[in-house]
Order: sequence, then C-alpha cells, then structure tokens
Amino acid sequence: MALFGSDQVIDQFPGRKIYVGKKEGNKLENITVFELNQNSLPVKVTFARTGMLEADLPNKQILMHLYQARYQERDEKEPANLRKIRDGINMVEGTLPISLEELYEKEKKRPSRSALSIEQLLDQLKSENQRERSASRTEINKRFSFPFACVAFAIIGVPLGVTAHRRETSIGFAMGLIVATTYFLFVIIGDTLRGNPHAHPELLVWFPNILFIVLGVLLFRRLARQ
Repeated sequence: MALFGSDQVIDQFPGRKIYVGKKEGNKLENITVFELNQNSLPVKVTFARTGMLEADLPNKQILMHLYQARYQERDEKEPANLRKIRDGINMVEGTLPISLEELYEKEKKRPSRSALSIEQLLDQLKSENQRERSASRTEINKRFSFPFACVAFAIIGVPLGVTAHRRETSIGFAMGLIVATTYFLFVIIGDTLRGNPHAHPELLVWFPNILFIVLGVLLFRRLARQ
C-alpha cells in the first residue's frame, strides 16, 4: 500500500497504471485506473471519485474498493482513437482486485539495483516514485563514496597506527576494528533507509568518510605537536 501516494502514477503493477489524486491512510480520491494491453496501450479505463484500499493477504492481493465509478473501454485495434471509446456501466460501488503475485514475480525477474549501470540508475532518477528516486540516488552516491573511503582510511589510519605502535599491537587491532565497523554500520544504515527520501540516505553513505578525514586531520595535528 506504500506504493500508493497523493498525485502519483503507480506503474509497479503489471498490466495497470493507476493515478491517485489524493491519499489519506487507506482512503483515495480522484482515481483513474488504466488497464494496458501487450503494447502498454490503455484498453480499459475506470474513473472513480473515491476509493479505499484493503489488503487481502490470504489471497495475495490488494482490493481497491471504488465508489461512484465510471467504466470505459477502448477499441482493441485503435486504443488511441477517442471516437471509438465505448462507455460502460456506472457503478455506485465496485471492487477491483490487484494481484500481488504478479508484482512478486516481476520483482524477482528485476535485476538488483547494485547490478545496474550508472546510466540505468540515472534514468531511474526521472521516475515519479519518490522511493525509487531515493534508492537510485543512494546507490549512485554509495558507488562514488567507496573510492574516497581509501583516502579516509589512510588519513585516519596513519596517526592511529603510529599511536598504537608506541603501545600495543592489540590496541591497534581494536582501533582498526572500530573504524571498519563504524564505516560499514553507516553504509548498512544508508542501504536500509534508501527508500526513505526524508532520511537523506545518500548523505549517510558519505558521513563516515567525512568523519574519518576530520578525525585524521585532528590526529595528525596532535602528532605534529608531540
């Protein structure tokens, strides 16, 4: 249900495109449902003033209850020809089932975001889905932040190595473990929140690099004084 948002087109469901003007909880307003043919052209269109979403988990589907709905069917051979539109029935109340199994199968066949090229990720930034844009933006920033991690590790590693060498090897090992754990912890948090644009996960993947560079510079200055 998180796929549905206000003033958005939902195109994740195979064979359908759904526009929702406004959403509050599971209540919808100004709904347009396009059922597409094999060429992704609309052949059936349903308009509804209001609607409500209900999860039917036992049957793996979402039930979209439509109220004050109007149904249209377009010509199969010429779906773009508005003169051949056939008005269907008007419904006071109707239910449109949306299968989740098809969505699951579609997602299984879809390559993971880490396997996409930079060009493909940049194309996804044009998506109308905010979660999709946020996830792609995070993946792009993560790929560019990894090379800078080598610089950040070197800057903080040299003063830590010098300090630890003067004491014990075990202390140096513990420091290295803390640094590595901190770095990957922020990367994991960024990956976990990549679908939440309000959390700015694309900035979280850069945070450990900036943190280690700043700490490294401070430690270098401290060593220089000593």
